[in-house]
Amino acid sequence: FNELFKELFLVNRQSGRQAEILTNRILTDMLTELLLCLPQYTTRELSKEVAAVIRYVERHYQEPITLDEISAYSCLSKYHMSRIFTKEMGFSIFTYLKRYRIDIAKRLLLCSDLNINEIADAVGFENHSSLYRCFRELEDLSPTEYRKHWRNLVEQEGQ
Repeated sequence: FNELFKELFLVNRQSGRQAEILTNRILTDMLTELLLCLPQYTTRELSKEVAAVIRYVERHYQEPITLDEISAYSCLSKYHMSRIFTKEMGFSIFTYLKRYRIDIAKRLLLCSDLNINEIADAVGFENHSSLYRCFRELEDLSPTEYRKHWRNLVEQEGQ
């Protein structure tokens, strides 16, 4: 943390296009370091049941997923499975699925020229409206705004 603070100080002594981008990166790193100190972010082993649920979601995120399917895969009742998942992870199975799909969508927005409908289909949303709503809820931007924002940053970095 001290090294990051020193780096932040040095970067902000100079001016230029890259100073703002570097400052943002350093601040993100500093916040990450602080968050890692919080108890809910400390490294812990997941139970085999929760690990099985995560494995199932990450293998089948492109498909419609039901609690019954996950329950059959994990050999637990859907109520017990939901309870232990929420207890260990701090959020529901469907919140995890939604976040996972959005993370994949973000990568596709940045690294491909797929349109929003194609991305929605690729990550398991029923349609682009569902992706749009979920994306805006989690990122406070539409998928199109997100793509434009990050592409503009890359273009500015390249100049």
